[in-house]
Amino acid sequence: MVRDGLIGLLSQADDIEVCGGAADATRALELTRTQNPDIIVLDMFLENDADTSDLIREMRRLHPTPRILVISMHREEDVAERVAAAGAQGFISKAETTDLLVEAIRIIKTGRRAFSPRIMARILDEPIPDEQPDTLANLTAREIQVFRLIGSGLGLSDIADRLDIRPKTVATHRENLKNKLTCHTAAELTRRSREWLGIR
Repeated sequence: MVRDGLIGLLSQADDIEVCGGAADATRALELTRTQNPDIIVLDMFLENDADTSDLIREMRRLHPTPRILVISMHREEDVAERVAAAGAQGFISKAETTDLLVEAIRIIKTGRRAFSPRIMARILDEPIPDEQPDTLANLTAREIQVFRLIGSGLGLSDIADRLDIRPKTVATHRENLKNKLTCHTAAELTRRSREWLGIR
């Protein structure tokens, strides 16, 4: 009922055409492939306990063009960092009005991000590129965070402070990143991260 209601509300906007609705991750990926939408509005928690962050990463890997807006009944502070790290371009609470949802869709369509200024300042202080290479598709949300912070010039202790984890944990993430991205040295990993962030 929620999905049908949302489709009906969005269909009332003159500049929005709804091309489909999906009840689960498998159908969502199939519709993304067949319909090639500009925007995907994705519920934070799908049926069958699917992990939405994993679905976002899979969508970005298979279909990098559509931009993703996540909706959730939970607070933005609780989930925005996770979905942004996975590759979503925006978040809006289900408690907001339909007008704000439509506005968020329009914002994302222009290439901007639809997070609140407070969240933007907290989790996107360094830009996360919209186009993520296939090699990043296998990274976890935490590994993407560490990868981004490595490129921004932070050391292990600073990254640990920023993410509120132990430096030893950061070091483990760094080794995992080196293995997954086939980087032989920490310097090479830093260079790859800077290239990804567009830092010269």
